Amino acid sequence: MHSEISDHDLFNLTFLAAKKEKEATLALLEYLLEVDLRRLYATKAHSSLFDYIVKDLGLSEPAAAERVNAVRLMQEVPAVKTHLEEGRLSLTTASQIEKFIKTENKVRQKSDRMEVREKNNLIDACFDQSKREVEKTLLAKQSDEARVLTREKIKPISRDRVELKLSISFETFQKLEKLKELSGDKSLESIFDQGLNLLLLKEQKKRGYDSKTTGPTRPAESKKSKTYKVANSDSRFVPIHLKRAIFKRSGGRCEFST
Repeated sequence: MHSEISDHDLFNLTFLAAKKEKEATLALLEYLLEVDLRRLYATKAHSSLFDYIVKDLGLSEPAAAERVNAVRLMQEVPAVKTHLEEGRLSLTTASQIEKFIKTENKVRQKSDRMEVREKNNLIDACFDQSKREVEKTLLAKQSDEARVLTREKIKPISRDRVELKLSISFETFQKLEKLKELSGDKSLESIFDQGLNLLLLKEQKKRGYDSKTTGPTRPAESKKSKTYKVANSDSRFVPIHLKRAIFKRSGGRCEFST
């Protein structure tokens, strides 16, 4: 395609293209920040900035999520814009930090939410780091409560399939391996399904639910107030057990009245 370009010129052109792409990304973030502040996406019948980026700007969902997170961080800590321009932070790093902050604030008390100073310290700790290095830095600062949230993820992958990601103890893992061995190497999905069915049945019984219905079973009626119904009201057939019950209740006397 560009075979006539020398190696030296090709390197220079590639560098300039990368620089323009970075500048364009930073400009886009600034515009998105203003669009978000003015809530202009709503005038386009979009429910969120993310929705606007995907449907109007044509970016993929992961790319849109990354940019929305960066915009949110720029709103919370204005200095982030300068850090991005200087290259101390990348778009991906800014997104990672914002996700960390959101998760931490979810598990903290309202009075203990992360303040600007704490956010700045967190950002400083992630300067000039790769994505993998930032992951390690954030993991070291993550609270136990937030760690549980980040380990468990549910992601729809098709109309009838969902991907579940969670962290389990080694002891639980050993139990799963033993179950697989005893059950003839059944899939983990099959093992989870059977286990969940048993647990669900147990909890339903504990709460008085009929396993064949979605609601609680009715309490047994006392013998004195017990009533009898025939399935088909047009039928003249009366079951023998019902005849005996009525006979016993009436003491052998006729109960017919006009």
